[in-house]
Amino acid sequence: QADALVQAALLRHWLNDFVTQLPTEKKLNDILSSVVNAKGDATPSVYFSDVVVTRYRDKLYCLREEVFSRKGQDCTWTCEQPLMLPELKRTLMMQEKVGEGVSREKVSTLPFIKVVFAPQGVAIKLAGESFHRKLSHCWQRFAIPFWRRAQTPVLMTPEGEVIAIVGVVIAADWQADATKQGLVPVLEKCF
Repeated sequence: QADALVQAALLRHWLNDFVTQLPTEKKLNDILSSVVNAKGDATPSVYFSDVVVTRYRDKLYCLREEVFSRKGQDCTWTCEQPLMLPELKRTLMMQEKVGEGVSREKVSTLPFIKVVFAPQGVAIKLAGESFHRKLSHCWQRFAIPFWRRAQTPVLMTPEGEVIAIVGVVIAADWQADATKQGLVPVLEKCF
C-alpha cells in the first residue's frame, strides 16, 4: 500500500513538469497499472488531456499527443533542394561531407529517391554483414522508440532498395567511400 502511494506521488511530481492539469485519480491509476507496472517488453500508452504517457525500454515518456501520433507522408525527392515535410515540421536535406553518408556518385544515377515512412516488409544490408535485415530489427538495434518510427524517413531507390534510415544508418552498399564526397541526410526543424 505504501509503495503504491509513493509511486503515485512520484508520478504526479514527474507529470507536473509536463502538464498544466494533473490527471484524475482514475487516470493516474491507469497510468500506474497499464504503463508503469506493465511487463518489461510491453509498450503501453495512456492518453489524457492532450498528452500521452508511454514507456519504451523501461523509460517513461510524456509526449504531446500531436507529437506522438505524427506521421510523415511518403513522397519522392531529387536531393538537390531541401524537402519540406510540413506534417513533421521538419526539412530533409543532404549535407556534403567527404567519406560520410550516402555515396554522391551512386545517388546521382537515380532519377529520384523515394522518401517513405514506416515501410513494411523491407530490409537493409548493414555494414559488416553479408545479409539483409528487416527494418524492424534496425528499429530495435538502434533503440528508435516506436512512435518515432513513423516520423523517421527511410530513403529508397525507385525500385524499393533501402538506401538509408535518416539519422540512424546508411545501407552498406550505399555508403560513401572514405575519400569521396558523401551526402549525409539530415532532418532539421523548420518551424
